[in-house]
Amino acid sequence: MNENDHSEESTPRAASEMEVPLSETIHIFFSDIRGFTDYTQKAGDPAARQMLRHYNAIVRENIEELNGTVVKELGDGFMATFRSARAAILCAIRIPYPAHPRRG
Repeated sequence: MNENDHSEESTPRAASEMEVPLSETIHIFFSDIRGFTDYTQKAGDPAARQMLRHYNAIVRENIEELNGTVVKELGDGFMATFRSARAAILCAIRIPYPAHPRRG
């Protein structure tokens, strides 16, 4: 048997729930709250969790309104995809910077 021959069972296949045709362009959006670790240390875990729940709701709402797809959410960050650069940019513009307590 030729080493390049593969049986149907051994052929590697890409398994993805969100398959995008190769001809289609997607735009990747990343968000992360600058200084969130410092904010958590200064304001405390309960305040940080409350702010994060509110912030994440705003981010998700904007992604959904602009027909984006959340790929991954981790801590204070999001990765999402959009079918147009305009939608990704509008999403970024619509997301307010969370109010942090003044640094002393």
